[in-house]
Amino acid sequence: MKAIYSLVVEIWREVGRHIEIPEAVSRLAPMLAQRLPLGLLLIRRIDLPRSSVEPPPVGICGAGRPAYANRSDCSGPQIEELLSWCRRGEVMHASSAQLLRRLGGLIPAGVSADVLAGPLSDGQAPAGVVVLAASRGRKFDS
Repeated sequence: MKAIYSLVVEIWREVGRHIEIPEAVSRLAPMLAQRLPLGLLLIRRIDLPRSSVEPPPVGICGAGRPAYANRSDCSGPQIEELLSWCRRGEVMHASSAQLLRRLGGLIPAGVSADVLAGPLSDGQAPAGVVVLAASRGRKFDS
């Protein structure tokens, strides 16, 4: 399953270079939902001046409803830890509660699920994160 985690992040990195994020989400979410127990797909932008993680107007939940358009404010240490994780290029798999304890601001409030998360880069610096949350009661298998 680690191979698919890396594949998902690579897909997002490539697509993010060529088309607008909303178009990428609308193209890839159905494909990912066929292979994964996907309940929610979010792309979140790291906003350094505001020390926050913000979503562009994108979120796919179930049948394509927009979801979780709230900003997550971060403390100085939280944003630094998030940036450090992004620079390492790690894909993480854990519960939303575990990820929030480790990387505050990564996941918006209200998400309670098994989560895959990976950093996104603009080619030179961390730019955001992709968050895949499993459907209610489901998990991403290893």
